[in-house]
Amino acid sequence: CEALKAALSEKDAHLALLELSGIKNAVQADQAQRLREDKERLLERLKQE
Repeated sequence: CEALKAALSEKDAHLALLELSGIKNAVQADQAQRLREDKERLLERLKQE
Protein backbone atom coordinates (compact mmCIF):
# COMPACT_ATOMS: atom_id res chain seq x y z
CA CYS A 1 0.00 0.00 0.00
CA GLU A 2 2.80 2.43 0.86
CA ALA A 3 4.62 1.57 -2.35
CA LEU A 4 1.48 2.35 -4.34
CA LYS A 5 1.10 5.68 -2.57
CA ALA A 6 4.73 6.52 -3.27
CA ALA A 7 4.36 5.62 -6.95
CA LEU A 8 1.18 7.68 -7.16
CA SER A 9 2.92 10.65 -5.57
CA GLU A 10 5.81 10.34 -8.02
CA LYS A 11 3.46 10.25 -11.03
CA ASP A 12 1.57 13.24 -9.64
CA ALA A 13 4.76 15.26 -9.19
CA HIS A 14 6.03 14.40 -12.67
CA LEU A 15 2.68 15.32 -14.23
CA ALA A 16 2.55 18.61 -12.31
CA LEU A 17 6.06 19.48 -13.47
CA LEU A 18 5.14 18.75 -17.09
CA GLU A 19 1.96 20.83 -16.86
CA LEU A 20 3.72 23.67 -15.07
CA SER A 21 6.49 23.92 -17.65
CA GLY A 22 3.90 23.73 -20.40
CA ILE A 23 3.23 20.84 -22.73
CA LYS A 24 4.95 22.07 -25.86
CA ASN A 25 5.09 19.07 -28.18
CA ALA A 26 3.58 15.69 -28.98
CA VAL A 27 6.16 13.78 -26.94
CA GLN A 28 5.32 15.77 -23.81
CA ALA A 29 1.60 15.39 -24.51
CA ASP A 30 2.07 11.62 -24.78
CA GLN A 31 4.07 11.57 -21.55
CA ALA A 32 1.36 13.53 -19.76
CA GLN A 33 -1.36 11.21 -21.05
CA ARG A 34 0.61 8.13 -20.02
CA LEU A 35 1.15 9.60 -16.54
CA ARG A 36 -2.57 10.31 -16.17
CA GLU A 37 -3.39 6.73 -17.20
CA ASP A 38 -0.78 5.29 -14.83
CA LYS A 39 -2.18 7.45 -12.05
CA GLU A 40 -5.70 6.15 -12.71
CA ARG A 41 -4.49 2.54 -12.60
CA LEU A 42 -2.66 3.16 -9.32
CA LEU A 43 -5.73 4.80 -7.80
CA GLU A 44 -7.85 1.79 -8.79
CA ARG A 45 -5.33 -0.60 -7.21
CA LEU A 46 -5.30 1.48 -4.02
CA LYS A 47 -9.10 1.35 -3.82
CA GLN A 48 -9.00 -2.44 -4.15
CA GLU A 49 -6.62 -2.87 -1.21
